[in-house]
Amino acid sequence: MKGQPIALVIANSQYKGRRLTQPINDAKAMKNALIQLGFRVIFKTELRNSAMDRTTIDFSNCLRMTKNMGLFYFSGYGMQLNNRNYLLPINVSIRDRYNIKYDTFPVNKILGRLKYVKNNLNIIILDASRDNDYPNFYRHRGLASISSPSGFFIAYPTDINKVVRDQSSYNSLYVKELTKILKTARQKHKRLEDVFMEVTNAVEQKSNESQVPWYNASLKEKFCFGGCKRKKLQTRNEKKNKLTENLIVRSNQNGAKVFIDFRLRGYTPLAVNLPPRKCYTVWVEKNGYILLNGSKKVCLNNIKKKVISFFFKK
Repeated sequence: MKGQPIALVIANSQYKGRRLTQPINDAKAMKNALIQLGFRVIFKTELRNSAMDRTTIDFSNCLRMTKNMGLFYFSGYGMQLNNRNYLLPINVSIRDRYNIKYDTFPVNKILGRLKYVKNNLNIIILDASRDNDYPNFYRHRGLASISSPSGFFIAYPTDINKVVRDQSSYNSLYVKELTKILKTARQKHKRLEDVFMEVTNAVEQKSNESQVPWYNASLKEKFCFGGCKRKKLQTRNEKKNKLTENLIVRSNQNGAKVFIDFRLRGYTPLAVNLPPRKCYTVWVEKNGYILLNGSKKVCLNNIKKKVISFFFKK
């Protein structure tokens, strides 16, 4: 992906009646991490609705001229109504459900503007799943699920319909882990999906499974920070002597625990190499979800790659 990628980082903390402590700190940490990764960063704080609108227009115009990769990070309050997500400017005033549409910034607005850019990749990180004091006109808190448009990667700090309380620490757990992993992403040429998989595992573990980050993607091409390394070409003898087979485990809800022969091996989506021996029993679990299709028996003898999928419902 040629050219310098561009990021728009926004933090809102000075809300009426309540000041948040972490958004500015988290946004500064993200700005520094992105600069180290080679991004040109547009950094904005404490935006009213009109300023959020104008800033996202300028951001999308920059990308439309360069066609480079874009990244949008927002830290502050967010909410959902009728399965649509809204980011809250600092001057938000919500008296009833009809105010939401006009006094907040719809996530669909930034998605629409970036779709019009027609570049190959846009990363959207909505760090807005916070418990807030604004009226709740829908039975769910937090953010609703978004189907990623083609060429988009969308991430939340916790699962859909869940919230994270603002903590007393300088940075949120999510940003602390994300920026730590991003620091080595360029040198190690980490894939985008692998970075967020590592973040999911770290946050879930350090929160005792009370916070499980969510992400969804529809990518047009493989993307690695620092560029993707070419795989070393294997000789015919190396291929012949290779003793492991590749098993890929997927689910419709990312971050599900994967058990192989009753041993935890990681989280979906998971690629694992297993010896081509007898058959394996594969099982997945995710808190708050019901598995629809049960465990699966997988036999890898004489199979170069096996992909299995699991499906959950609430």
